[in-house]
Amino acid sequence: MTFKIVASQGERIVFDQRVEAASPREAREVMKRGLRLESLTGLVYAIRNRLTALEGRKGNAGEAITDEEGSKLPQRFDPTAKLGASPPSKAERREPTRAIPARLRAILGPDWKAIRRHYAKTKSIKQTAANFDVPINTLKARIRREGWSK
Repeated sequence: MTFKIVASQGERIVFDQRVEAASPREAREVMKRGLRLESLTGLVYAIRNRLTALEGRKGNAGEAITDEEGSKLPQRFDPTAKLGASPPSKAERREPTRAIPARLRAILGPDWKAIRRHYAKTKSIKQTAANFDVPINTLKARIRREGWSK
């Protein structure tokens, strides 16, 4: 199998070659011998396999990419395709609506008046914390400090 190895040390590329080897580990050993190193410490490297089979061969959308022998090469993993399900719709991906959009909530902080009203109505710390994306311990401290349960 052909592997493409590129290695750099600092700002300088020290190894940039194609290597014939049975595995990435063997390709790495070939690089170590070529650089006359005992250890790869301080070296940043990338090993790519099947480079010769993929060079200049990009399939169209939905078309399988094949190597020189005509066998299919693996494509990007798609969990929905494996299960035979269609991707989720926008409505399914949408987060539940909140009183304040997430962007503003991040800037302004939580709306404590709305949180207090919700807690007074439900008396549930977990539900209130989950509904307003507030840590439970933060909510408990506020309840205790401001005496909401009285």
